[in-house]
Amino acid sequence: MATTNSTPPDAGAGTSTSPAVRPPRRQAAVRRPATSARLAREARQTRLAYLSLFAVTAVIIIVLVVGILWQYVISPGQAVATVNGTSIRSDAFGRFQGYETSVLNNQLSSLGQYAAQPGLAQYVTQQENQVKQNLANIKAYTLQAMEQAVEVQQAAAKSGFAPTLAQIDAEFNKQRTRYDTNAKTPGTYDKLLGSIGVTNDDIKTFVVVPSLVQANVTKHYQGTAPVTQPWVQARNISVSTATTATLLQKAVLANPPTFGSLAQKYSTDNGATAGQVLTGTALLQAHAASSAYNGGWLKDASPAAPTQVISTTTVVTSTALVHGVKTIKKTNQLTPLYRTWLTPQTSGLDPTVLKTVEAMKPGQVKTVQGADGWHVLRVDERKTHTLTKAERTAILTQNGQQGYSTWLSNATSASKNTVNPPNPQAQFPAAAVATP
Repeated sequence: MATTNSTPPDAGAGTSTSPAVRPPRRQAAVRRPATSARLAREARQTRLAYLSLFAVTAVIIIVLVVGILWQYVISPGQAVATVNGTSIRSDAFGRFQGYETSVLNNQLSSLGQYAAQPGLAQYVTQQENQVKQNLANIKAYTLQAMEQAVEVQQAAAKSGFAPTLAQIDAEFNKQRTRYDTNAKTPGTYDKLLGSIGVTNDDIKTFVVVPSLVQANVTKHYQGTAPVTQPWVQARNISVSTATTATLLQKAVLANPPTFGSLAQKYSTDNGATAGQVLTGTALLQAHAASSAYNGGWLKDASPAAPTQVISTTTVVTSTALVHGVKTIKKTNQLTPLYRTWLTPQTSGLDPTVLKTVEAMKPGQVKTVQGADGWHVLRVDERKTHTLTKAERTAILTQNGQQGYSTWLSNATSASKNTVNPPNPQAQFPAAAVATP
């Protein structure tokens, strides 16, 4: 049997007639052409992104602008208070607060220089406490001063006492020159105002104008001083009832020399204070200041001229408690006293009493009811006094001061002005002081 040798067609080293098969090449994806809907959607998204960015930017700008406007335009223009419709701006209030703080601190420094001087310690302490209290509530103190300045200007405009712009500028320049001269350096005043933060207009409005108004009003009420005046020396017995006054009047008329002893026994003007018991030196001092223990003489509390004072001396007695028993302790000490001529400008007396004695003749005795009770009055001496130049000047000064005081009281009266809010102390309450 013949053997068949079979070989696979592709085996061996022979050449192949069929080409090798390669894996198919991956073809690149073909991008589809964009449709109009897709393009519109992408454009819309882009626009929204830009609009969002613009909106955020606009909000940021608006916030910044509003903040700037509030800080530099709106807030400074807000009214801290109004006086009869006139606003006191917040920015002016803040600046003037710095000025008042500087002034009060300077006052404290000045007061400290006088603290060690004899007899001034108590006064200096009182003034220092007042200044410190003002500094502790500087907002209320400043606003009250600004409100009064506005009230004064408004009243001055109505009554014809307002200064002109030329007067205001002249006074401001005078203050500047005076300050620079004292400092010996030109421009010192302007640098001071700049360091405080206050403007020239602030000083003119709230410092210069009120001072000029005061000068104008004072000058108006000075009037003219007389060449002569009636001066009298008069005595008084103060009592509480008309019946007692009538009985004492009859006793004085019957025996004129007893006026002093009757005054010491019955007059309530004896230095005594209700609820207070005085003995020894304290009682002597109280008696020395009274009319009852000084012959009943009335005197001027603040004599304007040395010629008004009439020196005298007297012996006074003091009441003391010894072992619970009331005794009279006599002193041999002569206490130097004085009485005065009474003038139309005399201070410290009931106006009714003063007018009554001015019209009385020497030796005449009258009873009159005053604000503090009944008075038995007698004029011992009367003369026509020719005033010196100094006395006339003093009268003019006093008239002006009294006139301005009355005018200012009316100008700042709560019944004549509408201030809102009405009370600076309530608007800016003082900080509570911590107690240890």
